[in-house]
Amino acid sequence: MLEHLFGSKTRLKLLRIFFDHPNDHFFVRELARKLNTQINAVRRELDHLSAAHIIAESKLPVAVPENSTRRARGRTRGTTPVERRRFYHLSDSGLLNPELQSLLLKAQLFGEERLVNDLKKAGTVDYLVMTGVFVSAPEAVTDILLVGSAPRKAIDKIITHFEKEYGREVRYTLMATKEFLYRRDIADKFLNDLMEHKYVVVCDTLNRKK
Repeated sequence: MLEHLFGSKTRLKLLRIFFDHPNDHFFVRELARKLNTQINAVRRELDHLSAAHIIAESKLPVAVPENSTRRARGRTRGTTPVERRRFYHLSDSGLLNPELQSLLLKAQLFGEERLVNDLKKAGTVDYLVMTGVFVSAPEAVTDILLVGSAPRKAIDKIITHFEKEYGREVRYTLMATKEFLYRRDIADKFLNDLMEHKYVVVCDTLNRKK
């Protein structure tokens, strides 16, 4: 949907990375690996975003590996060679950035709603929790907890499609209802760790079954 508005899927995925990590700096090869896209295509889109003042460039010092073919001239023996490389980050002065962030957020919410609906259709879902990347809690033990009966292959397909569409890795845990109830009753460590962080219960039919 949004790739038609922004001109390309690569540009849209780059925007999502920068707005999801507004304080981080990215090297072009790092972005190419994240997007699994040719480096020249990434460079081209970075140039477009830089020209629009959505992102900015910075040259930061980077340690060069000892086995690098590029040797630092005049370096003292035993010291770590350092060179300045170009990194990209979200611009602090981008006039369009607040509107872009709002648009991306709305698209993300739409995508998450579609993800939930697809997961519910994949099988019998008794309990569904969204946490981790969905609520800005990366330290959480998982991103999705799905309790019920659903084919793992179907869930894998749904999650993989979402990851490709929105450029973010999603960890999920699939658990049978009987196992979940048992682990909840014994105060299981995994469930306790999950509940210690921010989370959203999207579906809960277990209470209605009591």
